Amino acid sequence: MNKNAYIYLKLISDPTRLRILSLVYALPQICVCQLMEILQLPQTTISKALGVLKKAGFVQDKKDGRWVRYKVVVPSNKFPLKSILTYAASDPIIYKDLKRLEKIKKVPLDKISCDKPWRK
Repeated sequence: MNKNAYIYLKLISDPTRLRILSLVYALPQICVCQLMEILQLPQTTISKALGVLKKAGFVQDKKDGRWVRYKVVVPSNKFPLKSILTYAASDPIIYKDLKRLEKIKKVPLDKISCDKPWRK
């Protein structure tokens, strides 16, 4: 097995990282506050996972006012990230995350706060 493929598989074998990566793939330009709301996880957990994914080259971030938005970067090698994320969407937990994403993406970012997540 290619060394990079082994490292990539190890990175996305973590359930939290895979859930985050699936959401970022589904909604490019997602922010941490939206991820917090969907996953019901603390900001530190999400930021740490995003940092690992960013260091591996799976995500990029972009500052947008007071928000930092994330998007997936597909590796230039032959690692099948898109196929893996498409397959992961059928997992019951990730499927529920993606359903929550549909509701959250309709809420303006200024209504969602990393300090006090939006609840409906």
